[in-house]
Amino acid sequence: MGLESVELILSVEEEFGIRIEDSSMEHLLTPRLLAEYIISQLGAVAPTDKPCASQTSFYQIRRALIRQLDIPRKDVHPDTLLQTILPRPIRQQWHQLKIAINAKKLPPLQCPRQYAYAIFIVLSMIMLAACLLAQVPGWVIILALLISFYTATLICDRFGTLIPANISSVAHLIPYARLTTPPLWTREAVLHKVMQLTAEITGTSFELIQADHRFAQDIGMDQ
Repeated sequence: MGLESVELILSVEEEFGIRIEDSSMEHLLTPRLLAEYIISQLGAVAPTDKPCASQTSFYQIRRALIRQLDIPRKDVHPDTLLQTILPRPIRQQWHQLKIAINAKKLPPLQCPRQYAYAIFIVLSMIMLAACLLAQVPGWVIILALLISFYTATLICDRFGTLIPANISSVAHLIPYARLTTPPLWTREAVLHKVMQLTAEITGTSFELIQADHRFAQDIGMDQ
């Protein structure tokens, strides 16, 4: 089995949440036959055979990243660093990522540490100077410093451009992704999706692929 065939099988298993047995693969020679096999498996998967929640979340995140960033499926793995695939401007992409994976929230982007320190020091000096000029009590000075720290934190959250270290890879997004309800597949929808995946993997125009085309001889998969 060639690389394109393997990628198609993996993509189908991911998309439909099923397992394609090795003994069945040699008989799935056309998109229609593959689609019929998928239909026969949907709803027939035992609860113990269903993908775990983290695996399902990863698949959902990968689909979202592929759609959002228009990058190949093979470039998105659990250990893929977000900074290598998220283009600039990062703040806009971070917001779009939150929407794409259906997350309630994501950790805010961070300021470079030296900028955060500089903002806090400047605000603290301004507050301290104002307090000394006004000759306020000591507790007011402490309160002013706390306000300076809080304000600096808000500014860093508002203008941060660094991905937090604790959410640096695709796998780190899994706890934040909210699973969506699986679609109800019709026979026509399954066949359409199989043909769409075949077109994406082989680089063939979708319009040129027919349901009864043979993957190897007619579509040219792995040749």
